[in-house]
Amino acid sequence: MSNNALMTALEFSADDLQENRQARLSEAQLDRLKKLQSRAVMWGVGLFYAFALVATALLFLGQREENTILSFAGVMVTVWNAILVGTFARQWLRFWADLRGDTVRVAEGVLERVVRAYGRANNFVLRVDGQSFSVTQDTFKQFTHETSYKLYYTTHTHILLCAEKAAR
Repeated sequence: MSNNALMTALEFSADDLQENRQARLSEAQLDRLKKLQSRAVMWGVGLFYAFALVATALLFLGQREENTILSFAGVMVTVWNAILVGTFARQWLRFWADLRGDTVRVAEGVLERVVRAYGRANNFVLRVDGQSFSVTQDTFKQFTHETSYKLYYTTHTHILLCAEKAAR
């Protein structure tokens, strides 16, 4: 596949690739990461409130009905909510570190395409130089198995930014 097909699949430009070759994020990539960070925050806040509402209702009903099972369920939902908030906070911090560091990493070598089946769904994975990247099926199809590539990705969130066939 040509670099143009990879550019379309991964949504990057020649300017993005040039910046990544210098181990820097382009302005467009910085904007993309900021949008992804904002989306993660929105999902985190929304799920926090949903879990908090469910936990409050369960605790209230458990106390009102003197039902230990409902009270225990309310406590468990509260614990799950704390874990959820921690997970979203960790993801936000990873995005923040990528945006602050403004550094791009490179994985270079022979690419291996792997399809992992999870029940009825498939997970499409690209492996290069010990790094694994989950991608969409359309992106997966743009790569040639056992061909040398350079993959440019973020340091902390491991988001695949750009790719190009490597010269051998």
